[in-house]
Parts: sequence; structure tokens; C-alpha cells
Amino acid sequence: NVLLFTRNYSNANQMKELCTSLHKEIIDSTGTLPFIAIDQEGGTVTRMMKDVAFAPSHMSCGASSVSDASYKVAQALGRDMIMLGMNVDFAPCLEVNKGCMDHNHNVRCFGSNPETIAQYVKRYIEGLSTYGVLGTAKHFPGSGDSTKDSHLELPVIESSKERMQNVALKPFKANIN
Repeated sequence: NVLLFTRNYSNANQMKELCTSLHKEIIDSTGTLPFIAIDQEGGTVTRMMKDVAFAPSHMSCGASSVSDASYKVAQALGRDMIMLGMNVDFAPCLEVNKGCMDHNHNVRCFGSNPETIAQYVKRYIEGLSTYGVLGTAKHFPGSGDSTKDSHLELPVIESSKERMQNVALKPFKANIN
């Protein structure tokens, strides 16, 4: 299995060649179809920016007047990813937005209502799966209550058990299947 980053991508043709060679090498070596993943949420977390659809952030989908925006965005991402040879997207984010002051999570959240987020997430995952791409529900257990960037330091979530159950974990529970 392989996780690709921005540094692995120069254009769509190069990415397709890379993924094709990875598929061949892994299948020849193991007899198993590999998972080839990238972190392509949209918005500020976009690893492929050239020759593919540039997707809006989760927050933009949640605020959009476009009907079923999260599904349509994910469907476009899934189409581009599978065309280039990737089959796992490290998206969507299931955080519940505590407020726009949290720069680590604000645009990466579909909104502040756990039930609404759960529906956006469900449709996002269904959009990816239209083309056979697997979605990844992240960041368990819901780092929306953290004020630290987990890429730089270990976040500590100091929410009550009640808040975790009634807010942060709701989108995860609703999408467990």
C-alpha cells in the first residue's frame, strides 16, 4: 500500500504513470491489488492541483446553495483519482466546527451541527464510491475540540465524555457502516 504526497505529483500524466507502475509492481510481487492513497479533501488540503478538478473545502460544501454539494464534489474527486490510479482518499473530515477561530479545523469541517455533518459525510463517501474510491473518516475521535495542530504537536482533547458522545462522535457513529 502506498500514500502519495504533493511531492509525488507534477501533472496528471506523471501521476498515472507512477500509479500504473506501482500497481504492476505490487500485483506482480504480492498478487494483491494495492491501496494507493492521497489526501485530497479539497480546499486547503489538496495534494493534486494540476490537470484535475480543484475541489472546494468541506466548509464551502456545507455552506453551498448547490444541492448535494458534498456528493458532487467527492464524485469529481473520485473520478480524477481512479482515472490516475488511486483508490483511497484520506477524506472526509468529520470534525464539528467549534468556531471559525480554530484555524486548524474550520474550513475542513462541513459545519457545526453533528447531524448535518453526518449527512454531508455520508454523501461525500457515496460520491467517492461512485468511481470505486474508498473514503476515510477522519480525524477520530473528532479533533475539532483540539486547539493544536496534530501535524506539529500532540493534541489533547479535554472535552467531557458527554460532549464527546453528543457532539464529536456523532458523525462517526452515523457513518460507521
